Amino acid sequence: MFENFDFRPGKVTYNDFDIDPKVTFEKQLFSLKEDMLQVSFHNSKYVLDVGWSPDFEINGFFKVVIIKELDWMSPIYSKKTNNLDELHKLLEECVQEIKNLL
Repeated sequence: MFENFDFRPGKVTYNDFDIDPKVTFEKQLFSLKEDMLQVSFHNSKYVLDVGWSPDFEINGFFKVVIIKELDWMSPIYSKKTNNLDELHKLLEECVQEIKNLL
């Protein structure tokens, strides 16, 4: 779904995001997992991370976080959504936020 998404200046370091927007989440439960997408910026000074919580549960949400200097306990950005269009907007927001920080 994010093959054409512009994460520059970030580099996609992990991509297991295989949600098909044309198929219901119920039919893709095994794709709803904690580790879905990770993008590194400025030699991992910032990391953009996307996952689903709780794993494999239909009543969950995408969690989008920005991590600074690998401090996973204190994200500098954290938002949730269960909507793919909103997720796309959150990712755009995150990339812009990281660009502003660099």
